[in-house]
Amino acid sequence: NDVTVIQGDQVIQTIPVGAAPWAVLADEDANVAYVANSRDGSVTIIDATQPLPVGAIEGLEEPRGLARLGRTLYVAEAAANRVRAINLDTPLEPVGEVAVGQRPQGMALDATANRLWVTNVDDATVSVIDLASMEVVATIPVGLSPLQIAVDPQSHRADARPSGRAYTADSFAYTITVIDTESQQVILTFTDVKRPWDVEISEDGLYIYVANSATSEIRVFSPEQLAD
Repeated sequence: NDVTVIQGDQVIQTIPVGAAPWAVLADEDANVAYVANSRDGSVTIIDATQPLPVGAIEGLEEPRGLARLGRTLYVAEAAANRVRAINLDTPLEPVGEVAVGQRPQGMALDATANRLWVTNVDDATVSVIDLASMEVVATIPVGLSPLQIAVDPQSHRADARPSGRAYTADSFAYTITVIDTESQQVILTFTDVKRPWDVEISEDGLYIYVANSATSEIRVFSPEQLAD
C-alpha cells in the first residue's frame, strides 16, 4: 500500500497511499501524480515536488486504469464496468461517466482524435470512447484477458509507419492484438509473446515494449514487426 520514488538508480522515498495501488499516472504540467487504489475505491493525489500525499478522490468502485486530458482525469472502475470523468479542479465532482465492457482496466489516450481506448478484461474487448460526447463509438473483440493497451503517438502523422495502430496485451491468450485506429478493425494477432502483461510505445513511435509475465522479460519490437 505504498508508492516507491526512484531517482536514477536509488530509492529516495516510500509514500503510503491507499489499499492495493494498481496504477500511477504522472501529471508533469501540475507536478502531481495520481495513484489508483483498487481495493479502497480511491485515487491518491501526490505532490511530486515534495513528494507527499496532498489529497484523495473517494467513492470509486475498484479504480484501475487512469488517463488524463487537460484538467479531466479518467478512471476505469472495474467493479462498476464504467469509465468516470473527474474535473481535477473540483475532484469530488464527477463530470461524466460511460458504461463499457466487463471489468475495464487498461486505458490509452488518443489526444489528437479525442478518443480513449479501454480494455475490458472479462469480456475480451476494447471500448473506444469519444470524449466529446462521452459515448462508446466502437467495441472491438480482442484476445482473452486484455490487460493493457497502447496507441501509437505518431498515428496521425502523414509519414508514420505504420499509421493508426493500437496494441493490446492479451494475457491469457498469449497474444498482442493490433488494431487499425481509423477503421477500428483488428488487422493482426501476434503470437510470439508469453502471457503479456503490459504493452507500451516510445514517444517517437519507433519501439513497442511488451512485458512477458511468463518469461520475466521485456521484449522490444519495431512497428514493422507487428504490421500486417
